[in-house]
Amino acid sequence: MQKFFLLILLLIISCTSSFMGTSTSKAERITDSIIDPNNFDSQRLEFFIHERVNQIRDSYNVAPLELETKLQQAAASQAENMKNWNRVSHHQISLSKFSLTNRVQYFNIKNKHVGENVADVYLDVPMKVNFASDILVVKTYKETADALVLSWKYSPGHFKNMTDPDFKYTGIKVQINPSKKTVYAAQVFGSEI
Repeated sequence: MQKFFLLILLLIISCTSSFMGTSTSKAERITDSIIDPNNFDSQRLEFFIHERVNQIRDSYNVAPLELETKLQQAAASQAENMKNWNRVSHHQISLSKFSLTNRVQYFNIKNKHVGENVADVYLDVPMKVNFASDILVVKTYKETADALVLSWKYSPGHFKNMTDPDFKYTGIKVQINPSKKTVYAAQVFGSEI
């Protein structure tokens, strides 16, 4: 009788661990890989940037940022503009989207307070990011996300945006110029509405 109960117990444990092993978080399903500029997965890089920024916020006891559609639209507009003009900037040529304030109006963003981070990273090129001591050569999606977020971390204004507890929402978009192997990133932050 004891052997029968032991066998049943082992079967239950086996089934439970098999069942538990099949549930994986989104972070575990998103894998890292080397970036192919001609087959660029922008969503993968945006996921890693979002994850990394939230890790920094967590280290400062600040709540994580949630993705928000209108902020995504503003970030997409800025990332596309930087790619088209091959330069990092908080401004655009279009008067209706010239500044972040103009883009907030253009995309009908209702957040009380907004901020924006922009940056670029070159793939396969040794670079020093702002005041970081290490020379980086980025090849993968995670390395690229780390380099972008590191450049914001060592820039006082960008760092303030990343760690501002008033910001609750974000939009992150990236673009790549495949011929120059340059990745452009824009992150727009928003407070409560």
